[in-house]
Amino acid sequence: GAGWANLPNVVLLQTALELMRWEHGQTPYALLDRFNLLEIPSKNAVYAQYTGYFTPVVEVQAWQDEVYRYPIYSLPTGTSCDFSRAEIDAGALKGKGLEIGWTNDVVNLYFSHIQGSAVARFTDGSEVFLDYAGTNNKQHISIGQYLQRQGYQGSLSNESIRQWLHQHPERITEVLHQNPRYVFFKKADNRPKTSIGSEVIPWHTVAVDDNFIPLGSVLLAEIPRIDHNGEIVGADWRFLFAQDRGKAIKGPGRLDFYTGAGPQAEKATHQMTGFRRSYLVVLKPEAFRNSFAGL
Repeated sequence: GAGWANLPNVVLLQTALELMRWEHGQTPYALLDRFNLLEIPSKNAVYAQYTGYFTPVVEVQAWQDEVYRYPIYSLPTGTSCDFSRAEIDAGALKGKGLEIGWTNDVVNLYFSHIQGSAVARFTDGSEVFLDYAGTNNKQHISIGQYLQRQGYQGSLSNESIRQWLHQHPERITEVLHQNPRYVFFKKADNRPKTSIGSEVIPWHTVAVDDNFIPLGSVLLAEIPRIDHNGEIVGADWRFLFAQDRGKAIKGPGRLDFYTGAGPQAEKATHQMTGFRRSYLVVLKPEAFRNSFAGL
């Protein structure tokens, strides 16, 4: 609700500390003894609306050749940031010393731009996290909607778009250049950071609209259990941490769930999409007072 965003930080902190000590299960029924569960609806439904996000794994080489020919760029300075995707792909930043490495799959690189982070897996077996460093200041335009308008592809899922592009390599440049926005990366020692500066936690981090759900709060949600084939085999009540925000995550019950890194994590994002029972967990006032009584 609109008032939830104003919950004091001390309440959020004490709720988290009390949950760390909690040993009586994480079903709604068990938690009601000590916590208020504030149901999170979406704009047009009783349940919260979820999508999923993940960190792609990009195959990278430290030098360019005929196979690894697509550069991964760090953030340029000055007017260089205003080049479009098409101009950058045509070599506008070439020779400026901005290359982190080169990859063999421009489609995978594109979806790394969409996700805003990646794991760079070098040919020598080493891995480096690539974190968001900035953009070229262009508006994002959906290539999925372009594919639909042209009658090329009906589904808007990333998996379907990726599959279609790999099946039609002659259309890759045409389609990707419909989105002028370009994302630059920086090397990082750890997993990608969230909006509050913490590392993402697979299957627990969620991005929220903090006009409605405060960053730092704990949620309880019924999350699908997904097997190694990407199929739903059940559901579990799981604590989620509101650690992130996103430009497309708007509204009281709009949440984006982090599934991890790599192809399996990408598959899981599709199964996460939908409406799910979700609650904001807040320590009851009487329990809050008792928690402080012993300090």
